[in-house]
Amino acid sequence: MAGNFPGFPPQFTFDPPTIVAMEAAFDKVCAELHCGHALTLVKMAAAMHIMALADQGERDPARLAQQALAAIGYRQPVERTAVQPAPTPAQPAAGSVVSVLSD
Repeated sequence: MAGNFPGFPPQFTFDPPTIVAMEAAFDKVCAELHCGHALTLVKMAAAMHIMALADQGERDPARLAQQALAAIGYRQPVERTAVQPAPTPAQPAAGSVVSVLSD
């Protein structure tokens, strides 16, 4: 049994294992975008890319998701660490030469 998607070009017909892979990829995309259940153009674009990639033979959900995110221009946010303030002259850093000598 093949899956046909209403509203999409008829060339997109997939077997059940491919549909499962595409659903997993789409879930990964939605989780990465934090977009919930709202229908957006971004999600539609990602879905189209996933289907086009699957139509070309890609079946790995992680690669489908990664390539769809790249195709819509998504870049994973860079995690930034908090900048530690420099110690004031009155308070030498713990373990520094000054604090060891003053103990």
